[in-house]
Amino acid sequence: MKENKFEKTALFILSPLISLPLLLFGIFHKSKYSLLLFVVFFGVLSFLYIPNISNDKANYFVFYDYFKSIDFNGFLDWLIGALRPDFLFHFLIYIFSSIGVSVQYLFFLITAVTTGVWFYLFYFTVEVDNEKRLLSRRDFFLCFLLVLVAIPLAALFSGIRFSFGAAFVFLALYNAVHRRNVVQSFCFLLTGFTIHFSTLLFFPIYILILKFPNLSWYKYLFICSFLFFLMPKSVLGTVIGAFDLTEGINSKKELYLDDELTDKNGSVASIYVFYITIAWSFLAYAYLAFTLHRKSLFRNLIYLTFGVVNFFYIIPVVYSRYLGIAKFLFILLLIHEFIHFKKKKILVFSLILMAFNFIVNLIILRNNIEASFFNKYILSLPLMLFKEISVRDILY
Repeated sequence: MKENKFEKTALFILSPLISLPLLLFGIFHKSKYSLLLFVVFFGVLSFLYIPNISNDKANYFVFYDYFKSIDFNGFLDWLIGALRPDFLFHFLIYIFSSIGVSVQYLFFLITAVTTGVWFYLFYFTVEVDNEKRLLSRRDFFLCFLLVLVAIPLAALFSGIRFSFGAAFVFLALYNAVHRRNVVQSFCFLLTGFTIHFSTLLFFPIYILILKFPNLSWYKYLFICSFLFFLMPKSVLGTVIGAFDLTEGINSKKELYLDDELTDKNGSVASIYVFYITIAWSFLAYAYLAFTLHRKSLFRNLIYLTFGVVNFFYIIPVVYSRYLGIAKFLFILLLIHEFIHFKKKKILVFSLILMAFNFIVNLIILRNNIEASFFNKYILSLPLMLFKEISVRDILY
């Protein structure tokens, strides 16, 4: 049956929320256009999302207001004074403030691009890079749900910048592995670094997988990396301190090294949240360990990524952030191997674990969700344009 894109678009413009069941039905039938509108829906949510005062997004509203009062030379002075090697995201905020366009539209575009990359790579994996092993509609939708529940909601809506930079890391690594396009993949990686400096960690991974794609010791690095779980913070601090870091980055290093799972009141709730968040990784470790005999270039990338990410296990904030990148790459590997080996159990188990994590994220963000979406503006796209969010709306 031919897809009616005009009707879908008209309904989406009238009400993205009401069109959601129709979009999911279209995705079940492998509609690329429905998947595109679903990505735009995430952009709409980001446009309306109101952060907490402690979230990075709150600072971006402050930057937007500040940049209105300075010219380009003032912006350059601010960059130099802040010692920022990752300038691109803030430059985009400056551009939007200079032309008088609400920063909410920037959040809309960035979130749409970020989720667009995730679902583009998902679609490429299941429909293009599958050696004509076509999935049924049910299996296709199962894989889609796995990608959906793996989305880090807090990072996507509250953090924004790291997720945006990570999206270009995904493109760089995927291009390096599947297309072996050096120029394009390097440009993606460089873009990711200019958005968030912490993505520089993946530069050596990129070089190794590009220059030495078939080294057998990658899987041994993965196995040995579990020793990092026992490493004292002092050792990690010494290793990181050996590098010549800027003052700004060095201060963040000290902040992260002082980070603890318990809060100031000694509550252990954050410990439970942390282990719920990373529970999927234990299943991933077991799956990779029991299937070490399988060989592929993409597997080597996964081994290498986990091996490096595990180095930061004793710093929960940093480990969780990098593990998010490893999670998405692992999901693509799961889908790729499901297509080839037709073993669904691991896919279902991963879906259950990540769905549980997804629900916990919704509970954590419940106040933001209520303040952002439980209003008339979510009902209609034209109505949404009248919803202006500023520093005054930030939650305390």
